[in-house]
Amino acid sequence: MDLYNNNIGRQIAAAHPGASQEELARYVREAVDQGKVVVIDKNGQLAWSNGVPVGQTGQVKDGPLPGKDPQPHGGGAKS
Repeated sequence: MDLYNNNIGRQIAAAHPGASQEELARYVREAVDQGKVVVIDKNGQLAWSNGVPVGQTGQVKDGPLPGKDPQPHGGGAKS
């Protein structure tokens, strides 16, 4: 979900390179209102953002998944 929504944000920024912070915020709000991003509904399920009323999002029932910092792979800097 986060990676998907982050990609939408990058697309918005790339499409509007000279936009102010306020303009970018407006474009993001439009994407949310149009259902272009993903949220968690009250049942803990993924849903399109225009299908869940503002203020009625939920949380994943099992809580967040454990994570860790990714390890670099491939041709990174050599010491």
